Amino acid sequence: MFTMKLFHCLWLFILWLNVDESLQQNEITCDRKDPHVYYWDVYSGQNITLDETVSYWCKPGYNSTDGATWATCTRDGWRPNPLCQEITCNRRDVQNADILNNKLKYSYHERANYLCKDGYEGRFYLTCGETGWNGNPQCREVTCNRKYFTNSDIDGNSQSLYRYNDRVEYVCKYGYEGRFSLTCGQKGWIGSPQCTERPCKKLNISNAYITRNEKISYNHHERVQFACRNNSKRRFTVVCSQGNWTGIQSCTACPKPKVPHGFIVGPYNETLYYTCEEGYKLVTKGWWGEATCNDGLWSGLEQCIEKSKCGQLPVIPNREVTSQRNKYGPGESVPIICKEGYIAQINHVTCLEGKWHSDGTSLKTICAPIASHCAPPPKVENAVAVTSYQREYLSGSEVTYQCRDHYTMEGDATITCNSGQWEKKNITCTPPTLQQ
Repeated sequence: MFTMKLFHCLWLFILWLNVDESLQQNEITCDRKDPHVYYWDVYSGQNITLDETVSYWCKPGYNSTDGATWATCTRDGWRPNPLCQEITCNRRDVQNADILNNKLKYSYHERANYLCKDGYEGRFYLTCGETGWNGNPQCREVTCNRKYFTNSDIDGNSQSLYRYNDRVEYVCKYGYEGRFSLTCGQKGWIGSPQCTERPCKKLNISNAYITRNEKISYNHHERVQFACRNNSKRRFTVVCSQGNWTGIQSCTACPKPKVPHGFIVGPYNETLYYTCEEGYKLVTKGWWGEATCNDGLWSGLEQCIEKSKCGQLPVIPNREVTSQRNKYGPGESVPIICKEGYIAQINHVTCLEGKWHSDGTSLKTICAPIASHCAPPPKVENAVAVTSYQREYLSGSEVTYQCRDHYTMEGDATITCNSGQWEKKNITCTPPTLQQ
């Protein structure tokens, strides 16, 4: 009897376990209604029950939690939980730039816009992506190239490149008066380069007298005419240039000159001819030269130098001409500094075996333009440009128009040359009868 009861109880217990397991499998399921899941790797109508694992993918703008690629059905729902997390990016600070739309957190595909600070130029944006910020955060430091002036020199040590807010002092050269300073600003040099020409005092020339424009003092470019006392028909004009007189002539005959390391033939009719001895050459290309007597002075007389040396540097188009010697020894170099708007292709030319060498670069192309030049600006009807006319304009140059009298300007009157092209603006001069 006892055995039968025990067997009956055991049978009931096993039946309960089977029923409980069946209930668990039938009752515990996990749905696929997560709004942030893009795709489940299951077949249509499939129920995911307890402990089953399936792969899934999150929608754009969301990443699976902890990088999971599989989800497991548990009594508490899916694991991981949540299945997908929204992609966000924390604010990113960039050196030398300010955020225009500043906030602590950005959504997926949202942009953060940046503007470079003073002393730097440029603007950019970063985009919040699946792996963080995407983009190229870059600000270019504002710099200014060294600036040269024909009538002034830099006071103190000079640099080839200056940084934002650097200040450079200039002192005016001989023949000019004054000093000034330039400051490297956001858009280039700031300041007014100004030197005043020195006046010339009245000039006294032996054996000559003034025939026109006699004064005590003369301004730059003023002219004075002289006549020789021993021959009133011999006249010449001197010019005041930066505080000094140019064109001064002598009223006496030219003395026979000497040519060291050479010899002279003549003169014939106030012209003499000369050449150099063996082992020497003229500073010019020819092997002989000629000089003419002009009011007591020989014009065109050159010196002889050793064949191993070089004469003056040949003309290099668009080069900033600085003071230079008449001869250079073997191995000596002359630095190349180009005018504004041009850049040197080589740093210097060198004297080798009596000839100037430029590393194979043509002298005509050593100073190359930084950017394409613009032709003269387009004509605007009933207007003129109030800027000096040039055959070519550097990139960055500006030209301003002015309407004729009683006409009204419509639109911006200034255009800028950008890499060989004038910016296009609708500039119109309206006649008085059409004005409102």
